Amino acid sequence: MALIAGIGKSTIQYLQKDRSSLTQLWDTNTSWSTINSQAGDGNVMASSVFVLDGDQHLVEGGHMGALFSSYPFLKRKLT
Repeated sequence: MALIAGIGKSTIQYLQKDRSSLTQLWDTNTSWSTINSQAGDGNVMASSVFVLDGDQHLVEGGHMGALFSSYPFLKRKLT
C-alpha cells in the first residue's frame, strides 16, 4: 500500500478546550482553540496518514496538491 501525505500547510493538530480558571470545572459554554502545525496538508496531519503500514511518501503541498503530486508514485505502483 502506498501512503502519500502532504506537508507545509497549516493544519489543525488538536483542539484545546479553554478554561476560565484552574479551580472551575469545565463549563458547557467554554470555547475551543486550535493548535495548528505545518506538518499537514490543510486537512490531514502526516502523522495521521502514516498510522497505517505501507510505503510512505511525503510531498510538499495542500490536500489536492498532494493528490496531483502523487501521480508518479501511483503510476509506478500500478504498472
